[in-house]
Amino acid sequence: GMPEGSRLSGRSKTFGNIVIVIIVLVVAVLKLVDWGESFDEPAENVENYENSDTAAAVEVPSESIDIYENMVRDLSEDGENFEISLNAGQYVVGCQLPEGRYTVKAGEDAENLWFSVEDEEENYFYNSWWISDYQMTENGYEIEDVRLYNGAVMTISGAGTILLQTVNGQTDQMKIPQANPLTEQVYVSSDLLKVGKDLEAGVYDVKALENEGIFKIRDEEGYEMEYYLDSDQWYDPAEYHNMILLEGDIIYVEPEEFSIVLIPSEEIYE
Repeated sequence: GMPEGSRLSGRSKTFGNIVIVIIVLVVAVLKLVDWGESFDEPAENVENYENSDTAAAVEVPSESIDIYENMVRDLSEDGENFEISLNAGQYVVGCQLPEGRYTVKAGEDAENLWFSVEDEEENYFYNSWWISDYQMTENGYEIEDVRLYNGAVMTISGAGTILLQTVNGQTDQMKIPQANPLTEQVYVSSDLLKVGKDLEAGVYDVKALENEGIFKIRDEEGYEMEYYLDSDQWYDPAEYHNMILLEGDIIYVEPEEFSIVLIPSEEIYE
């Protein structure tokens, strides 16, 4: 479950991921253009490139940018061992997982996984990571030194599981979960449903029933978010956890042959 105020943060993050994907695609195209030009060079230049000074010069240290340099406070070095496996959805640090410095690993079922963290309190921190083969280490796909502060919203998208592990989890600061007062499942098709009229506002898990498609939410200000789901979980998740639906939201799916069910999330946090 999620605190009531977290949904919009999660939404803006998904939009951020879309922007990041576009940027990545643009960069990739530019690189292809560069590479295409280099292929026109004489063969001996290509063979000698590996040992040239130019090759050494283009290596950029991965640690050259400190994404945490503006954080308001440092994380405690003391704490408890904690690990949790999570799938697509929205999670809040201090609720489902404790504050701490984490190593994040991709599960064996991971496909096209992104996770992002937004922290409005810690100097409006935002960063997004893509779990892919470029993080391959002797321990598998993993990203080290992911710092999660209480109140930060973590959004996971894509199919599969990520494992988060920390040795300094602030478990004593975690909120106590409560049972979700919602009990009714809601089936959603291409017909528009209004939250507060056709279903109760609250925290739901979104599950694809058949085919693949898009779950859409349009809020009262006209802002629309899209969540891609696939019942076969080929590239997109079959389920999205802890979706907060607010009074006045309009929800529906596309295309017509796609359908989902909203299942009240088992636990919520005040």
